[in-house]
Amino acid sequence: MLWNQIGPGPLDVFIGAVKSRTGLPLTFAVWLTIAMMLAVAWALGRRPGAGASSARSWSWPVMQVTLEHLQVYEPPSSPRSVSSSTSPPSSSSGSAPVP
Repeated sequence: MLWNQIGPGPLDVFIGAVKSRTGLPLTFAVWLTIAMMLAVAWALGRRPGAGASSARSWSWPVMQVTLEHLQVYEPPSSPRSVSSSTSPPSSSSGSAPVP
């Protein structure tokens, strides 16, 4: 998965749950989730369009290649911290600060 500061989206969490519960590889979990969503939409009377049908054919290879390329990077251990230095710089003249 990709790392960001705002967290995963609801669909990403659901796909992750399908992956962990079934033990399937991520590409199959994504395809299974998309297939389930299309089946529910079709059952509710909404037929899938050309984009939904074509996405099933190209999503597997694209996701597999992307995952292979992302494996070379280490996930971040903690969020990047911004320097929290809020104190004003010290005066080198030796005079007392002005209130």
